[in-house]
Amino acid sequence: MGTSRKDINCFTFDLGTIFLASDHSSKILKSSSSSIRKPREIAMVAKRFVINESAISSLRDKLGFKPTRVEMAISLLWRALINASQQRNGHLRPCLLILSMNLRGKIDFPRYKSSFGNFAIDVPVKFIPGGAETKMELQDFIIFLKDTIQKKSLLFAKASTCDLFSMVAKFHDEIQQWEDNDEVDVFMVSTLCSFPVYESILGGENRA
Repeated sequence: MGTSRKDINCFTFDLGTIFLASDHSSKILKSSSSSIRKPREIAMVAKRFVINESAISSLRDKLGFKPTRVEMAISLLWRALINASQQRNGHLRPCLLILSMNLRGKIDFPRYKSSFGNFAIDVPVKFIPGGAETKMELQDFIIFLKDTIQKKSLLFAKASTCDLFSMVAKFHDEIQQWEDNDEVDVFMVSTLCSFPVYESILGGENRA
């Protein structure tokens, strides 16, 4: 066909070998109340929100720094959900945002560069109100989200496979503890940007 073998990017199926077979169960918290507690009701929102590019650019110019479009869109949505909860409950409540982060390009595991699958981790981002001093401007949420992502990315960059599993276990436990608390709100968001499987399915479009 005129294409050399070295130019063909062949998938491998070895993502499952990142964590070697061993008993890691002691690192993951098991909720003692899970068997008697009613599971949290999950509401799926299937609506499309369109934010045009000029509005994003105008807002970015006002901020004085350069967050990504994804960071801005997620922060806008998260702030709106927290404000809606405040109106519904009469006060600000702690809120957990579960953000799926793509680990490709953030960890130093060259072996898995062409591995098939979405290599991601659920990262907990916690909003804890502090009374009248709680900062609720959109830029505060963007800065908080961006700072959290940057700090977690630095941890991923230095992580070994054992470190990475410990982080997965830690995040899992934190998310579970917050989900078991009826006095907090929990939301999960994701982005399809830079997730290889979605790029294959969607033709490489840059989606948020």
